[in-house]
Amino acid sequence: PEERITGFMDHYMTQAGMLLLFCALALSLFLFTKERSRFLWGAGFVLALFTLALTLTRSAWVGLAVAVVLILYLYRPATLLVVPLVLGLFLLLSPPYMKKRAYDIFSLKDLSNIHRIEYLKAGIRIIGEYPLFGTGPNMVDEVFQDPKYELTDQARENVHLHNNFVQIAAERGIPALLAWLAFIVWAFLSLIRLLKKKEPWLRPLTVAALAALAALLTA
Repeated sequence: PEERITGFMDHYMTQAGMLLLFCALALSLFLFTKERSRFLWGAGFVLALFTLALTLTRSAWVGLAVAVVLILYLYRPATLLVVPLVLGLFLLLSPPYMKKRAYDIFSLKDLSNIHRIEYLKAGIRIIGEYPLFGTGPNMVDEVFQDPKYELTDQARENVHLHNNFVQIAAERGIPALLAWLAFIVWAFLSLIRLLKKKEPWLRPLTVAALAALAALLTA
């Protein structure tokens, strides 16, 4: 009880990230293919969904919601009606600690959320001080040990800023962040161009890639 599963990974968040990508792939292949194997993908999606819930990783839950909404919209927009139903069932049937994890996403009293706000403020300040090249690889956690960054002792034990945008800019500099964002935009536009070709064999994988990219970026 109240433990977070790691599967074959060293960390529950790594496990959640892998499951998130698999869920995007499995749901897309289940909905957009006609072969009998689609039911195996459907079963895999349900199993991965259950396992993802047990990681108790809220960022991956939010990413999953984005992936599912995008996939259902591209499949049949009317199927989006099932999303609030599934969310309602999750909140109704899940164990108390899992419900608390879900509700705490919106809580400003949750210790993890308080730390994230601290990291965001410290990260923005670091970016202002090291705008071109950042602190250097794996040096952000060393830099924000400086007392001038108003962090609690527990927050100082952390090793990253819990936000990829801020982390990349603080660690590698603003030009590196812009280059990364340009790649993300290019990837999205390339996938959308593939989607417009409307080739049956290509569509399931293109939708899966779009959903996976959107989910991972959101998470």
